[in-house]
Amino acid sequence: MKEEKYKKFEDQFNFSESDYLHQTDFLNWYRHFFVIKEIFDFEPQKILEMGSGNGIVKNSLKSIIGEYKTMDINKELKPDYLSDIRNFNPELKEKFDCVLATDILEHIPYGDMAKSLENIFLYRLSLSFGIIKIYQKIWRKSNKKVVSFMVISSFYLL
Repeated sequence: MKEEKYKKFEDQFNFSESDYLHQTDFLNWYRHFFVIKEIFDFEPQKILEMGSGNGIVKNSLKSIIGEYKTMDINKELKPDYLSDIRNFNPELKEKFDCVLATDILEHIPYGDMAKSLENIFLYRLSLSFGIIKIYQKIWRKSNKKVVSFMVISSFYLL
């Protein structure tokens, strides 16, 4: 990905999977590892991943999960459901026993947060779970590089 290619906030919604993969480093793999490990512990059969990004989580799990679907606002990522988390999709209501929402809520305007969280909750089957994680990048000032991620919030919807 060329740095000058994406300058505006909205540009992130046009990233290709390749753009995301070029940004993947050890820290990204490390965070994804914990999400994948948590999913193994719950053993779901139907997953909806909201904000599929680089596809690492999906590609790690799709062969052992009965049904793995993705939802994203970015058509370049070829999601199963091209949709905005802020807009409820009745076709998906109570369809999944696991809903993943990692690295997406920090992109949602504060005024739309309650509706977005409600939609995540409604896509889950009753008595199933969801994983929501909100990350904060930690920057090294000297070279303006991300050196770590801190989990600001981690929620399990049970």
